[in-house]
Formats: sequence, structure tokens, C-alpha cells
Amino acid sequence: MIERNRSFLPKPFGHLCISNVNTTASCDMNSSALECSNHPIVVACDEAYAMPLATMLRSLLESNPNFGRLDIFVLTSEFSADTKDKVIRSLPAGAPAIRWTSVDCKAFEGFSTTYAPMAYARLLLPYIFSNNVTKLLYLDVDVLILSE
Repeated sequence: MIERNRSFLPKPFGHLCISNVNTTASCDMNSSALECSNHPIVVACDEAYAMPLATMLRSLLESNPNFGRLDIFVLTSEFSADTKDKVIRSLPAGAPAIRWTSVDCKAFEGFSTTYAPMAYARLLLPYIFSNNVTKLLYLDVDVLILSE
């Protein structure tokens, strides 16, 4: 189980802005977080990686016959409605809804010039999801899933 001790976080993480497709909320580290009832699959990317995102999601859903039991979360800092629609239309019929979750990654801007700030969004997973989410699968957009 993930320890949710927030006292070790540097000052920029004391307050996060997290929103999903239905709501926008300013969340401090002690407030409620995202819930899911199935198997959570999490990806973090920005609009520049929309094509690899669509390819990875398609491979995930085509290789998993029980994809109705998946909750898909895309952590992003920016994604236009048009690009979101293109990603959704590339998925097989009956695909689970994608929960587009906006994450402010400004706190990571000074970390490294090697990686974009969105690459560090995975570090926020214990703080984005509620305490009852004990397991999730994080996937990079540059992978293909070939079987269950």
C-alpha cells in the first residue's frame, strides 16, 4: 500500500490543481481525490503525444477482451477538445470512457531539461487518487500491449 505521508513533499506540492472531464477542483493534499471502481490504467502526456497515446490505448483495448472492467485516466496539462475527440474515435467500439484529468505540473518545471514537466506527473499518483485505490497500472505512451 502507498504511504500517503505528505510531510516530505517540497513546498511547491503543498497545493495542486486537479480536474477531470466533469469537474474542476483546486485540491490541497488533504482533500478528496479521484475514485475508480474497476482496474485503473493511468497515462500521463500532453497533446504532442496524442498519436502514441491513441496507439497505446488501442493496443491495450484490443488485447484485453474484458476492457469494460478498466478505468482509463489520462493525466494531462493541455489537450484540445478536437484532439481528445480524435483519440476517442480511434478506440474500438464499446471502449471505456477516458477520464481526462488535468494536472498542473508547474512545480516540476525546474527539475530537468531532459524531460518535459508532464513526465513527472506520475510522481503525483498517490495524491491524485483516493486512499481506496491501492493498485493501478501506469503505462507510458510509447508501449504496445500485445496480450492480456
